[in-house]
Amino acid sequence: MQADPPPSGPLPLPPLDLPDYAGPSVRALAAEHGPAFRWILIVTLVCGAIGTMLAATIVNVALPAIIGVYGLGQDQAQWLSTAFLTSSTAFMLLNTWAVQSFGVRTSFLAAMAVFSTGSILGATSQAYELLIAGRILQGAGAGLIQPMAMLLIFQVFPERTRGTAIGLYALGVILSPAFGPVVGGALIDLFSWRIVFIATLPIVAIAVACALVFLPVRESAGPRPTLDWQGLVLVILALCLTLNGLAHGHREGWSDTGAILRLAGALAAALAFVAWEQGRPFPILNLALFASRGFRLAGLVLFATGLAIYGSTYLIPLFTQLIQHHSP
Repeated sequence: MQADPPPSGPLPLPPLDLPDYAGPSVRALAAEHGPAFRWILIVTLVCGAIGTMLAATIVNVALPAIIGVYGLGQDQAQWLSTAFLTSSTAFMLLNTWAVQSFGVRTSFLAAMAVFSTGSILGATSQAYELLIAGRILQGAGAGLIQPMAMLLIFQVFPERTRGTAIGLYALGVILSPAFGPVVGGALIDLFSWRIVFIATLPIVAIAVACALVFLPVRESAGPRPTLDWQGLVLVILALCLTLNGLAHGHREGWSDTGAILRLAGALAAALAFVAWEQGRPFPILNLALFASRGFRLAGLVLFATGLAIYGSTYLIPLFTQLIQHHSP
């Protein structure tokens, strides 16, 4: 008997051991690209995280130069940092709605487009207000993509390798703001302070190119969830009033009427947000998560980490340049 001829064409790729809750689009991409899909996906997510989160602190080393160019006080200059972080915090809450409404790929690409627009606006602006607008757009793009990584890692990696994937991604998230002032200082010395706004765009371009191929599209063709825009507005209002009240109180004194009114308004907005979110079918933030002790403790750890990283990377560049008179 003659042996059967070998099959023509490429051999099918071995299937990946995906978690049960992986969506159909994720499974299709895994079947198409094989075992390398997981790690290419991590590269895509890490490039997106580095490209956006590096911008959180890379601008800080340019603050003394910006203060000189625009004649700003430090209470005004600090908004170049806090505008990014405030916008990032608020728009992070849009992630679930965006992914369920448009899919991971479209949401990721939209976030990269918003971030890139803000970067170009900051690099070319001739007014302080436009610089702030650019930082707000950068923060919005950065915040929107952060939770996407965890969503995809849990869909693509089984439990035995999930810790490694989260660790690799987290390394990029943590190292990016830590090295931001170093990269920014070198670029300012070589070129101009404006370059720090667009320095990460090549990394963003790599993330976009990979996302077009390796990120999943919307999993369901069903109805899109309703955006809880009222909750989002209340969060933004509470954050802005808190930061503005702290800055105003530091400048004018804590007994100043303006500072008291701002902080009281922030508290009122926060309480209104908590009341509004109760019983919402699609809340912007599910407050029931805070009933978990582990979730609360993890939040405190992240708060302490963020305080250390973002506080130090803001204050040290100002101290070393304005007080010790070092170069960027």
